[in-house]
Amino acid sequence: MYGDDAWVDELRCPIPARICPYADEVQDWLGDWAERVGGPLDPEARVRLARGGVARYAGRLYPDATEADLQVLAALFTWFFLLDDACDAARRPRPAEVAALCDGVLRLLRTQPVTAAGTRSAHQPPAIPGTRSPNRPAARLTSPPATRSANQPAPRPEVFDGPLRRMLADAWQIPYHRMAAPWRDRFVDAVAHHLRGVVVEATNKATGRLPTVAEYVALRRATSAAYVSYALIEFATGRPVPDAVYHHPAVREVAATANDLLSWFNDLLSLDRDAATSGGHNLVLAVARENGIPVEEAIPVVVRRWQGSMRRFVELRDAVPSFGPALDGPLREYLAGVANSVRGTMDWSMESGRYRATLRATPPPGAVVRAEKLPGSA
Repeated sequence: MYGDDAWVDELRCPIPARICPYADEVQDWLGDWAERVGGPLDPEARVRLARGGVARYAGRLYPDATEADLQVLAALFTWFFLLDDACDAARRPRPAEVAALCDGVLRLLRTQPVTAAGTRSAHQPPAIPGTRSPNRPAARLTSPPATRSANQPAPRPEVFDGPLRRMLADAWQIPYHRMAAPWRDRFVDAVAHHLRGVVVEATNKATGRLPTVAEYVALRRATSAAYVSYALIEFATGRPVPDAVYHHPAVREVAATANDLLSWFNDLLSLDRDAATSGGHNLVLAVARENGIPVEEAIPVVVRRWQGSMRRFVELRDAVPSFGPALDGPLREYLAGVANSVRGTMDWSMESGRYRATLRATPPPGAVVRAEKLPGSA
């Protein structure tokens, strides 16, 4: 509809491609898990799950995860994609229903998970700071600052039920029991931020409201769920970062810029689909609308914006200050995970069946987006 994907060749990424060695095995496992916990999958659903390659996405973002941890991460990623599909399926969603669904999600995450049998799962000890705790599979499973009070859902009848609820409850068991309470709070804050964005987008689509470029950029940082994936870096590495470091302005700016990079790449890649279904929620469409130019002319504008943000990301990452020997190691791993989120999203998007139909061809894995040095990069 809007021409070929020649813009891909202009997005030079200096971040090296990595992928967890267990990604393909976990992808095979994922279909069985989804069916065992969520319920029987028809053949078409199984094919879609396999073509989506969600475990490979998790493997690209957390390349050093153990196989057991990657199972947990892939299960959580699968759930978020299913939620995204459920909320994004209609051009005119019902915001009240989306809000009720999101409230149910937060309610579940703030309570001890319940197994499929309806019992509280056995407690597992939290990780010891600075060490990696073994991942004990549960019975069924073989970023932004926010005020907690704003995340507390109001009492209402439970509408978050069925396969989506069972899958989240199952996937959440191990992180809930293994990670310390401050990390759980941080993770739920990130999920709440994401879900607030989902509700705002649903409301905009229902009312026909088109966001400005500035409004869209802020909203996209929520709907991308990138901050949720950042919170999971510490689960994958077993090396927590204190809140004071995690929310330090320099660290937060690196995270926000990475969020923009992966989000805008996705907007470019899914432009045709978004033009038909997103109600104008796409950076290219917002730029075209605000500048009064054709969508085709907005594409290179967004490409140049992406290129500038990539240069800034490199500069910001190099400028993050030291917090002392005890904290710099975990922080380096966290920042590496944030960088992996950009490169991993780009590579996975190019290979995944979720987007492949929009591409002229699928290059070999690991060579999808060229890793090239930018001026001033390390």
